[in-house]
Amino acid sequence: MLRKPQRHRMVTDINITPFTDVILVLLIIFMLTTPIIYQLNVKVNLPNAKNSEPSSLVEPVTINIVVSADGQVYFNNNPVSTVQLEQKIKETRKYAKDIQVFLYSDKSVQFEYVISVLDVLMKWNITDLHIASLKV
Repeated sequence: MLRKPQRHRMVTDINITPFTDVILVLLIIFMLTTPIIYQLNVKVNLPNAKNSEPSSLVEPVTINIVVSADGQVYFNNNPVSTVQLEQKIKETRKYAKDIQVFLYSDKSVQFEYVISVLDVLMKWNITDLHIASLKV
């Protein structure tokens, strides 16, 4: 009996399954690490609010202002005085028409420190203000 010679064919298909697996793993890693990167460095104990809605982020310049329990004011995680805060707002106002401010205040802070921050914001006509709280 004669055997027919076998013809070996080269595989020309590309298997993308391993590539897809790697991409999905990278996507999951980035989704988990991104919120950690954007967390505030200053720890505050936020007050509770029964009627609050989550803020939706939009395109204006976003400023984070924190008033810690000891009354220290932070502008984007940098400690500032009230005069320095006003200078920072003034500088930001030069290049940004729309400014969005997120105010984080420790629930045990004296209200006069929060009022001093609000006075600066009112002086520079900042109306897009979000006061952080925890929903109960």
